[in-house]
Amino acid sequence: MPLSRRHLLAAPALLLAPAACAAPPRDLAGLLPEGSYNPGGVLVAHRARDNAIFEGARGELGPDTPYFGASTTKLYVTAMLMQLVEEGRLDLDAPFRRHVGGRETERLNTYGGEDRTDAITVRHLMAHTSGLPDFLEPDNSRAGLFQSLVRGQDRKLTFAEAMDITRHLGAAGPPCKADRALYSDANYQILGKVIEALDGEPFDKAFDRRIVRRLGLASTWIYTDPQDARPRPLRYGEGELRIPEYMAFTQADGGVVTTAREALVFVRAFFEGRLFDKARVAGLQDFRPMFFPLEYGTGMMRFQLPGAMTGFRKIPPMLGHSGLSGAVLFHMPERGLSFAGTVNQVDRRSTVFQVLAKAALLLDAPG
Repeated sequence: MPLSRRHLLAAPALLLAPAACAAPPRDLAGLLPEGSYNPGGVLVAHRARDNAIFEGARGELGPDTPYFGASTTKLYVTAMLMQLVEEGRLDLDAPFRRHVGGRETERLNTYGGEDRTDAITVRHLMAHTSGLPDFLEPDNSRAGLFQSLVRGQDRKLTFAEAMDITRHLGAAGPPCKADRALYSDANYQILGKVIEALDGEPFDKAFDRRIVRRLGLASTWIYTDPQDARPRPLRYGEGELRIPEYMAFTQADGGVVTTAREALVFVRAFFEGRLFDKARVAGLQDFRPMFFPLEYGTGMMRFQLPGAMTGFRKIPPMLGHSGLSGAVLFHMPERGLSFAGTVNQVDRRSTVFQVLAKAALLLDAPG
């Protein structure tokens, strides 16, 4: 049975041996997995204290190879929403249906016999506290789209169809400041429509204007054309997972294509204040448990491992986002470290977090 993202990490697999306090190598390739499950991987990092760049790549992925960022897209969406807030055009605490009304988004959250959809705010969507279920991997015993996708059954989906599935699954609870985040791609599908409504253009065009051109990126885009063969195909187990129709649908919930070097440019820009006022990042850090070892705030994740899983070496919290594809975008404020890359593997989802933790320990060493 495929490992659910709600059971993301198996504790024994993450135990990290203490490393010697030696100067880290510039090449991070030795941290990346090998074998038939991992024919390609890439990780790049920046360390602020000496403005140093570290890179590592194996197999079919290099620092400039386009790959699917999957749900790391959500961090880009957060940046776009914060830009709209700064422009005075978006209130995070206003109902989302102020911007995206119509039949497609009616009665999405009917809980306890009451329609609570109009109480869902933009902030609820960003924080995964809307109560909406996840049409990809429902948080219950019912199978979502994921099970058929990993069997290679590609599916062309529309926003209306995704909302119909969401409505049919039934709300998990009312929209509220819950003590846990319920991860749902439906939330970011809706946020993409909020951006489209406010910007008056398709999401991919707004993304290009607000992110790509602002940062001078050349190999980052939103995947919209199933015939676009530029990204490396996803992998599931030992085989390729070719689901271009579904990936072309995802857009705001998981459609970014990028390279490790350009993803690093983005994650640094996000936390360094080059996309919006960095003082606003503090307001996004209302973290709630989600699935171990990840917590979710408003539009971003926090990743931290307990000492028992790191050889009792401290790894300060990392902020950012991960993706189902094995992609990561994280920044460690306490140490001034930023990371971007992918192991491009939908199965064995703990792998990329092992790589990330080892890289953090290595680059935080003296030298």
